[in-house]
Amino acid sequence: MSDLVLARRPARTEAPVAAPAPWACNRCGAGLDGACAVPAAGVCRIDAEVVSHRLEQAGMTLLAMRVPSPYPAPYRCALPEVLREAIEAYGWTDEPTLTAVPDAAEITRMDQAFGWLALIPKSRHVLRRIVAARCLVSPESGRHLMT
Repeated sequence: MSDLVLARRPARTEAPVAAPAPWACNRCGAGLDGACAVPAAGVCRIDAEVVSHRLEQAGMTLLAMRVPSPYPAPYRCALPEVLREAIEAYGWTDEPTLTAVPDAAEITRMDQAFGWLALIPKSRHVLRRIVAARCLVSPESGRHLMT
């Protein structure tokens, strides 16, 4: 075996990276959450950050809507469940928390944002499905359902 001497690289002295400036609309100066509902062409700042934010908002709105399942209802019995112990009667299980139902403006913004998915060409249908799945964000936790 030969003795190898490992040379140390000189430490890099780079300037610290400055934090990016917060996003602001060119027309109204608002941030991402308060940006223009309908961006004006050539005036409002439309970039990847705005599009991804609006698609995520649309996914949250879609999941917050309380719509019945399109599938048939499962088999069930009209009798109440049998209580095995008195402690199981009340308060043993937590009630599920429901998110607020989105208002009409949020639903309109959702429809507009999901309309952008049609701009992805049909030849790139896999990309369209990936983008549509990626914009589904849980309204309770704020986490993406598809990662």
